[in-house]
Amino acid sequence: MLTPQGSHPPLDVVPLNAIPFGQVVASNLHKKHKKSVREEVPIPQWMKELDNYKHGDWKVFRETRASGHKDWFYTHWKYQREFRSKPEVQLFMRIALIDGTNMFNGHVLQKKRSMDSSGEGSEY
Repeated sequence: MLTPQGSHPPLDVVPLNAIPFGQVVASNLHKKHKKSVREEVPIPQWMKELDNYKHGDWKVFRETRASGHKDWFYTHWKYQREFRSKPEVQLFMRIALIDGTNMFNGHVLQKKRSMDSSGEGSEY
């Protein structure tokens, strides 16, 4: 049997979650998720041992998720780049800093600029 629109008859649909009248069901929709906190931590020893490491060029942050998992972030202040892993930091130091290519992962690196008293930018 076809409907007036010319399509198949409507399906009989049963709700996936049938709740009897008056019953209260806990829902995760309205819970506020605990926000993860990012904190600055000391530079790890493995970074200090790299050939092109300079004191003060890097900041390291650790973010702890609600689940307890810890994420690490490594930030190079001069190039304003953030890395998420040890291999990324090592590759950046080897390719961009030691070789002086001024390129990393197909992108041109731009140094952080500061404004002098005349309003002109200068590189650090």
